[in-house]
Amino acid sequence: MSLRPPAPGRVDVSEVTEAADRLSRVLLAGLAVEAKTNASRASKQDREESAKPYARPSAGPSAPPQQSVEEQLEGLPLVIPYDAKHQQDFDKRMFGEKTLNAILINAEVGIYPYVVMRSGPYPNALSPLKDGLNNNKWRAWFDTWADRAAKQEAFGKGSSNTAHLIELNDEDLTSEAALKYPRDQLPGGLPKKIIHRKSLVDELPTAEKAIEELIMTGYAAVSKIGPQLIIGYLQRPLGMYSAIELKMRVQLHCYLEAWTGDLNAPLGKRTIEPAEFAREFANLLQSSSSAGFWQVDAKPSNMLYRRDASGGLEICWTDFDPGKCFIMSPTARQEVGHCCVLAHAAQVMGFMSCVMGEEVFYHYLPAVQQELETRFKISEISNDEMCKFITRNPGAFLLDVEWDSLERGSGQIKVAIAQKLLDTLRWYVDDIHFARPFRGGDSKRCMLQKDSPKGKLQQFFDFALLQVGKPEVEEWASFSSKKAGGRNYGSESTAKD
Repeated sequence: MSLRPPAPGRVDVSEVTEAADRLSRVLLAGLAVEAKTNASRASKQDREESAKPYARPSAGPSAPPQQSVEEQLEGLPLVIPYDAKHQQDFDKRMFGEKTLNAILINAEVGIYPYVVMRSGPYPNALSPLKDGLNNNKWRAWFDTWADRAAKQEAFGKGSSNTAHLIELNDEDLTSEAALKYPRDQLPGGLPKKIIHRKSLVDELPTAEKAIEELIMTGYAAVSKIGPQLIIGYLQRPLGMYSAIELKMRVQLHCYLEAWTGDLNAPLGKRTIEPAEFAREFANLLQSSSSAGFWQVDAKPSNMLYRRDASGGLEICWTDFDPGKCFIMSPTARQEVGHCCVLAHAAQVMGFMSCVMGEEVFYHYLPAVQQELETRFKISEISNDEMCKFITRNPGAFLLDVEWDSLERGSGQIKVAIAQKLLDTLRWYVDDIHFARPFRGGDSKRCMLQKDSPKGKLQQFFDFALLQVGKPEVEEWASFSSKKAGGRNYGSESTAKD
């Protein structure tokens, strides 16, 4: 039957009634289908809700939906960008302004904001520390232990920070913070000994530099070449209540896994066997090379040691000042090869010769040379591209190279590393005070600047490690000792050893 409207003036009531009944049946059928669908949905929701544990309703207005740690703390965890194709991309994602601001702004919690983080787990250089406690409570727990340790004499003091040893007792280790601390990096839980290092009040770094140091520290920790960063945070100066900004001066607090100490004393007193030191030193250099990590202020005082459960020696780096450390992208590491092995080894052995005395130097030199030659063929390392670049220029600086001739990324990192190395080695190469007896100790075999067709870094590599005992190298060492008024430790000393 047609549902078109009747012609004017000719209304058939029965026809209209039949059409209305038919339309009602269609509408009712549709409503029945929708009701059945809604019932099915409701039944499914009821089943899902019944499967959830009962949650007691909270009083007052409902809380905002809970965010994940990643959503709440954008920028943390800081994942190491192993997929970066160039050094600029690697640096931007690790240390760029966007990354630093993301860590800084989004890791602040409460009216007393602190940027609280830790190292790891791999591949995270830094992760938020939110497991069961808020940032302020984490900070308060550690500060309680730090206040107790601060009453004791400082464990160590540098030009810009102090360090105190915190020794936790059984009560500390059963506290809420100790039990809730993540165990992915410290399977045994918090160690009994922790180092608390904080910036000196009159040497406060900017927030930018402080976060960069935390990133370097975290990277070294997950790369197994530095101590674990248990907790690190930035604190605003007293009286400052605004949000922390990158250029603001802050106090940096680092709580680190405590090692036995630095290598200055045990190497100086020769209490570590040469073969054992050489083996573990080579292990550290291998790990550093694999991680693309350069510590351009490599010396025994920036190296920590401890004994494992079986009594074996372990060595790692410390002092991760971003001005003295560098991380290469994976691509750059392949190009550089083992050049950083040679550079690190020469710096440490050069320090022994110039500062700790030739008796210490010659005590460890043969074992170190043999181990590094066996493992890395150090006599051939200077032939790789990076070492040729940083040793070929006999001038004081390497910045006169043609920038346009350098490949994107790899060239800039060469210049940066070479300049950092030269700045560090200038003490050995240019400064006569290293050739004087140190605090009444042994005379020093050290090298002063001298005209040579070789670049300064190549001269230093030869003097500290590669060409020890060769007449031209020992002539430089004798020259420095004479100029300083010390004894002549030239070929005579070499022949004896």
